[in-house]
Amino acid sequence: EPTPPAELVAIFPSADQLPENLLKFYLHFSRPMSRGEAYENIRLLDENGAAVPLPFLELGEELWDGGQMRFTLFFDPGRVKRGLMPHQEEGRALEKGKRYTLEILSKWKDGERRELEGGFRKKFEVVDPDYDQPRVDSWIVTTPLAETMDPVVIALGESLDHALLQRLIWIEDGGGDRVDGAIEVGQHETSWSWNPEMPWREGEYSVVVDPVLEDLAGNSPGRLFEETGGSSLPVETGLEKLIRREFRIEGSR
Repeated sequence: EPTPPAELVAIFPSADQLPENLLKFYLHFSRPMSRGEAYENIRLLDENGAAVPLPFLELGEELWDGGQMRFTLFFDPGRVKRGLMPHQEEGRALEKGKRYTLEILSKWKDGERRELEGGFRKKFEVVDPDYDQPRVDSWIVTTPLAETMDPVVIALGESLDHALLQRLIWIEDGGGDRVDGAIEVGQHETSWSWNPEMPWREGEYSVVVDPVLEDLAGNSPGRLFEETGGSSLPVETGLEKLIRREFRIEGSR
């Protein structure tokens, strides 16, 4: 049976207001895509519909996941980061207060050499650049009761990197063992939930965060993407340096 051609099903970050120093987009497709055609089929348009010149980092080896269904599109870091020559000469591709459109062309071919099922446009407004590190100690953790299958829900306070949220936060029990469950990322990547496979037991638990988790501008709890702004909290990544937020599951009332 013939299968339908690939579609672009999601773009992250999903918010319609993004920081001026946005570092990357993730493009999610319904089927595996071809290699070597990405940059010729992606355009960044300004408010007048004109293409912004050379906004992205065009790599010879395109950044796909193992299944060829998620493409990582980086803005040129040299233009994003202040103090570098490309930034001084050309400025950022995005400017605060302006609106842009990320356009995906329908002639981009999937892995079976068929054109995308329609094109795609993401419209967004650019707001202030983000020079602050994510603060795990400011997250609001909502915990369920024992003997329930309710999720642990974390309000992150800002949009964080969608792909990294899928693998750099998890739950451990009081003995340091991971709790089996499934991750759900909330609207605009501002919340994170852990849905357990088994009912919770009363006791001590921890939210565990790898300090390389990033926000939309590449800042992490371990470092700033751009050291010239904000305050840095140097943290070396590694098992002994994982960040933990302890909480307790209470018995049902």
